[in-house]
Amino acid sequence: FDIDGFIIYANEQVRKRYNIHENSLNFFEEISKMCKIAYEGLEEEIRHNILNSIKSNKKWSGVIDKSDGDERFLEIDKVVSTQYGEVLIVQISQNEEIIKLKKEIEEKNILFDIITKKAGDLITIVDNNKNIKYLNDESCNVLGYSRGELIGKKLDEIVIGGTNILYTNKFQEISLRCKNGETIDIETISSPTSENNEDGWILIARNITYRRDLKNLKEKYDEIKIHNKLKSDFFANLSHELKTPLNIFYSIIQVLDLNVEKDANDFKQAYKKYNKGLKVNFYRMFKMITNLIDLTKFDSNFEKVKFNNYDIVKLCEDISLSVITYAEQKNIEIVFDTEKEEEIIRCNGEYMERIMLNILSNAIKFTPRGGEIFINLFFDNEFVHIKIRDSGIGVPKEKIDSIFEKFVRVDKSFNRENEGSGIGLSIVKSLVELLEGEISLKSEENKGSEFTISLPNIKLNEKDLYEMPTDHIVDAQKITLELSDIYDVF
Repeated sequence: FDIDGFIIYANEQVRKRYNIHENSLNFFEEISKMCKIAYEGLEEEIRHNILNSIKSNKKWSGVIDKSDGDERFLEIDKVVSTQYGEVLIVQISQNEEIIKLKKEIEEKNILFDIITKKAGDLITIVDNNKNIKYLNDESCNVLGYSRGELIGKKLDEIVIGGTNILYTNKFQEISLRCKNGETIDIETISSPTSENNEDGWILIARNITYRRDLKNLKEKYDEIKIHNKLKSDFFANLSHELKTPLNIFYSIIQVLDLNVEKDANDFKQAYKKYNKGLKVNFYRMFKMITNLIDLTKFDSNFEKVKFNNYDIVKLCEDISLSVITYAEQKNIEIVFDTEKEEEIIRCNGEYMERIMLNILSNAIKFTPRGGEIFINLFFDNEFVHIKIRDSGIGVPKEKIDSIFEKFVRVDKSFNRENEGSGIGLSIVKSLVELLEGEISLKSEENKGSEFTISLPNIKLNEKDLYEMPTDHIVDAQKITLELSDIYDVF
């Protein structure tokens, strides 16, 4: 071709292809016309590449499909100077190797497209700078993005964890950020797209969010099983706890019936002998029923706190002193100590009485004879800390985290040394939380336990008081009730 696009030379193959005799008067004109028709029959992309090659004076080569279904290899050379002036050399050949290679590439592209579209895995290709070059349909569907929104973006923009997901060649579990803000868990592996690692990386990932969901479901199922087991144990124990005092009531009634026909003095002696047993077992049953009612109130959020200002030091000291008589029955020493002699805080006297009596009852119950119980008060700007430490049997390590849950008991056996339903500490925790405080436990088997109650170190303004503050009077009846299960009946 000359610079005007007119053919100035064609070899024998061109003449044979278009069946034009070399001696024809219009030889080059006819060939130019045929080539123009052939050019217009090419695909738009190929015509675009040919024009760009001519305009930029750069080489271009490629396979062209003819309208008759035939394929040719087209090569456009640079503009060169000849005896005819500047010319453009165009070669069209039937290079079978190149055409075969093109078909193989096309077949592989089709296969790759089928695999990536039909696969349930997320497939992504990135360059060595982690720029996303390709995503399959599944990746777009799962992440909620269109392909155009992610092509060219950094991989790190959607990856939450696993900054070294490239270069590892091993499976990793990471999370991806979806367009709607949700996250999904995936298991991914990466591999270089070429042997020399110069072109980039392909990542194949699988959505494993279902594993997390299954794990959560299993954990909830296990929790329900444990809770149901605790409930079953609790109701079995409850039956035992209720039957024991009822059996004693019935036995004592039978004994009294036998003495009722005798003289008054014999009946009086029998009554005195069994009077304590009646009272103690009544208190035990009443305490259990009260705890069950309170448990229901706390679960339904029915209980409303009536706050007032109290001297927490005096309140704790009075409650501690009230149980000394019971501790002395086991030769247990109670030691009370405080950093301050007075500290007014917002509190509820009845709640604190029940909290401390329950913990002290447990301390006396599970501390062997000759042991010690320490009550210490510490203060800071935010909280008042009440520590109750004993030298008792302690709590097994595996039960410390669950000791404040409903129905949990340290000793589940029916022939245990001490009574108890297993809901006392659950009620204690509920009462502390109603006071907007916290309670914790440190314990070691055979060495003792330490409960820490932390209450907000604040006090009410006079206008917020439920009633005018007074000293809380410890209720002797409540002490007997709370400590009814720590001493023998007879």
